[in-house]
Amino acid sequence: MAGNSALGYILASSTRERECIVRGLRFPRPEGIFGGPGGYKPTAKSKLDVLDDFEKVAAYLLPKDASVHIPVLWHGDLHDNNIFVDPDDPSKVLTIIDWQTTHIAPLFQQARTPGFLDFIGPHPSLGLIPMPPLPDNFDSLSAAEKEEAEKLHSKQSLFKIYEIQSGRNNMPVFKALQHSQTLGIQIISLIFQVFNDGEPIIKGQLIKLALDWEKVVGPNGPPCPLQFTEADIAAQRVDQQRWEEGVQMKGDVLEALGGAAHGWAGWSSHEDYDVLTKKLEIVKEQFLEYMANNEAEKTAWENVWPYRDD
Repeated sequence: MAGNSALGYILASSTRERECIVRGLRFPRPEGIFGGPGGYKPTAKSKLDVLDDFEKVAAYLLPKDASVHIPVLWHGDLHDNNIFVDPDDPSKVLTIIDWQTTHIAPLFQQARTPGFLDFIGPHPSLGLIPMPPLPDNFDSLSAAEKEEAEKLHSKQSLFKIYEIQSGRNNMPVFKALQHSQTLGIQIISLIFQVFNDGEPIIKGQLIKLALDWEKVVGPNGPPCPLQFTEADIAAQRVDQQRWEEGVQMKGDVLEALGGAAHGWAGWSSHEDYDVLTKKLEIVKEQFLEYMANNEAEKTAWENVWPYRDD
């Protein structure tokens, strides 16, 4: 690790993002459609400003428990397709694939519930609390609603059991999981991708940090090195709203493409590629027709269209 410490690691990562921004020709693979008329426009300055502010407070974002600072190797994408099991004994893991992005980093940044236990829906709270219950109105639900509630409850319970078992068998991971939802760790996790995307969200979190500074460092801590005016806060809210609208636009495009396009990057299988590229042209024309009020706006939206051959 750079500097042989967790702080050195996250500061080195911030430096990497800075170098990418300064040297990069354009920002890669954004999560939304940005830069169109009236939309959010990513700039190198806005990204560098966020990194400047982050580096002023980075030391105060780290968990105070040094046991979760240890460097660990962690596979961060353990979904079903990456785990091969014995067909005669599914409890026996034969191999795990997809290691290409696996890296060493501080435990507080790495620890997470594995992907095969994750789900869409409300997640149970972390900590020493009871298992999530069924809804209070469970008895009055229809048969179909009860079935859905039971499925969600089962997923929530398995998610919580992983945390509980970590507390029994791997206390450092349990402790690290407790930090995963704190403001400091959320900021650290996002700063690693500011070159690519998300600077309005990070700035909003840094504003929240400044407002809650005494809760972070304590009443006897140093004054907050970050200062935001009312105008700064208002501008961040506008940027975040426009950023979220851009993300929603891209989500709508992917939904229009249907199940053949996978994930926010929109990749497809070889078998679906020819059909999907033709469908993409149709979706693009529909998008431009809906978003553009004139030829100038159409050209502007076409210039920021995320799916292109180059």
